[in-house]
Amino acid sequence: SDAAKKYEDYANHNPWMRTIGQLFFRTPVRVFEEGIRMFPLLNWFAPHFFNDLRGVNGMPAQVKAMRESMVGFALTHWVMAQYAAGNITGGGPLDYKQRRDKEASGWESYRLKTAYGDFNFRNMDPFSTPIKIIVNMMDRLADVRDRKSTRLNSSHIPLSRMPSSA
Repeated sequence: SDAAKKYEDYANHNPWMRTIGQLFFRTPVRVFEEGIRMFPLLNWFAPHFFNDLRGVNGMPAQVKAMRESMVGFALTHWVMAQYAAGNITGGGPLDYKQRRDKEASGWESYRLKTAYGDFNFRNMDPFSTPIKIIVNMMDRLADVRDRKSTRLNSSHIPLSRMPSSA
């Protein structure tokens, strides 16, 4: 992005910036951009992705964009299947009390269970970015579903209180 480029130029012209920890500014930005390029629909907002996909930036860029698109779709479907099977966890509930209770019971965020054991995928960039987006989206959908079912159940009128038609 232009803002990142301006910041990088500023850091390059001011060596004192490197002494306060700004050694590798572009690396995390590029890792994040690669993760976004692999997420379906969100990749359309990635810089240059649409032009790469159309072939404007050359054949190698087009092939790369097609590959990232296909990997993104496959990854999305695989993660959703793992989430449905209960093999992958997201960031957990937004309510800190619910999250604390889950963690007290042994639950861990961003875990993937496999036949070889389970592991934390939080830092597996660039794949972790789209995976975290998907599982957190699924967590929010589950929250909405749970709130909706709670609301419907709480507004349920028992049959014994229903007016009789006789």
